[in-house]
Amino acid sequence: MADFIERATLQVDGVDLDDIILAVAESSDRPTKPVNTMNKARIARGFKQGNNQYSLDIDAERIVDPRVPDWHKLKDDGTPIKIAIRYNIGKPVTYSEGKVTSVKDTTSDGDSARKVTCVFRKRKQ
Repeated sequence: MADFIERATLQVDGVDLDDIILAVAESSDRPTKPVNTMNKARIARGFKQGNNQYSLDIDAERIVDPRVPDWHKLKDDGTPIKIAIRYNIGKPVTYSEGKVTSVKDTTSDGDSARKVTCVFRKRKQ
């Protein structure tokens, strides 16, 4: 029987934001390109791989609370951040040496939301 994750607690710079975060989407990419050479077989010789790239897309509520980081200030200042995600089962995942790259605020009738995108150099589980 499989275990399912029911809740993830997001921690930004030592502050738990479990009441504020609605969703977190984790992404890990490693760019790969074929190495083209002029050979008789007319096929690629192999592949060149770039560095691992980690990103988080965070859906957060917009509330007035001194615990909540000012995402716009973190982005503008280029402040390095560290985010830890603790699941109710399994090992926690920590993303470190990261930067906020995008903050998108939306407001509609009676509802407001914030989408934050962060990139990180390291991931540890």
